[in-house]
Amino acid sequence: MARPTHTLLLVDDDPRNVTALVALLESTGHRLVHANDGPSALDLFEREAPDIVLCDLVMHGMDGLEVLRRIRGHRERGHTPVILITAYGEREPRLRALEAGVDEFLEKPIDAAILRARINTLLRLKSSRDDLTARHAALQRLQREQREVLDVLVNDVTSTIEGLRTSVDWLDTYADAGPGAVRQAVSGMHAGLGRLSTIVNDLSWVSWLDASAFPVALGAVALDVLLGRAVARFEPDAAQRGIDLQASVAARIVVTADERLLRRVIENLLDNALRYTPRGGRVRVEARQAGRPEISVCNQGPPIPAAERQRIFDKFARRSAEPATPGHPGLGLYFCRRALDVQGAEIEATEEPGWPAAFVIRFGTTATTSSRGLLDSRSPAH
Repeated sequence: MARPTHTLLLVDDDPRNVTALVALLESTGHRLVHANDGPSALDLFEREAPDIVLCDLVMHGMDGLEVLRRIRGHRERGHTPVILITAYGEREPRLRALEAGVDEFLEKPIDAAILRARINTLLRLKSSRDDLTARHAALQRLQREQREVLDVLVNDVTSTIEGLRTSVDWLDTYADAGPGAVRQAVSGMHAGLGRLSTIVNDLSWVSWLDASAFPVALGAVALDVLLGRAVARFEPDAAQRGIDLQASVAARIVVTADERLLRRVIENLLDNALRYTPRGGRVRVEARQAGRPEISVCNQGPPIPAAERQRIFDKFARRSAEPATPGHPGLGLYFCRRALDVQGAEIEATEEPGWPAAFVIRFGTTATTSSRGLLDSRSPAH
């Protein structure tokens, strides 16, 4: 017998009729469940989620018409196809069933060929309707996400622009306040511009990655070179914040990846680590060979609760105790996960000895490892 592909619910208060239906349908390979009264049928409908219901119209107690009405009133599966089995001449009950939304009638005695043909037709219609329902739900989710993106970006961009405007107004009013104060105002403006750049870059990258046709250029990437460039970019920021930024590669490890995407991932993780590390703390980025190549980015900021270690990679997610911060709309870690997915790598939020918060990237394969080109650098804390 072929593997069942659909579930059919057969309802009749006469066991002989149920047996006859089973005999007609068992060769189709569908899964058959049956009930001998209306309440039992509704209970099975709730538990089994059948693809089609075949129900006798005239039954003792709750009849087929009432079963049909209850199914049509179901919140999630009210459109499940229902075939009512009738005796010749039941005109008034048929009219009421049509008004209640019955899909098909079958007259006794049942013709096996007609029964199977109508079931196949209704299954195709249900499949099309389910597909449309799923597409509609996906479109609604996309629309909600777009509204969320707009709300978050408007809030973040507006806050950042107001901060820049305040700095410009201060410079305009207190231009003669002295070089130290001016440098502080200019530093604040640079930080604001950096936040705007982060918002735009994260949104652009996420938009591209969410598109199905995003081009991924895989090639050989030397991790010592990649991490060296990423660390060099963040050394001035780490020094300004009084953070000891450490980087090391235990051997020359070469992985298969998209270099631009992987570097952006590392930069996002370093930016995240520096944000959460207190002044005087440490941040470490390390490449190692642990069965398969890994990159870990660790910091001495607050630990990530175990219950949140999956959720923080969702779009717009923030840590539960984290206030909304301009320039960080919750796209960075979502981008990291998506960018690594398309390269066949994975990321995990965890902790390591001496490091309360850590993110570990794991690759599928490595090309070479050697002792040449080792990276071991620190930016001194100031």
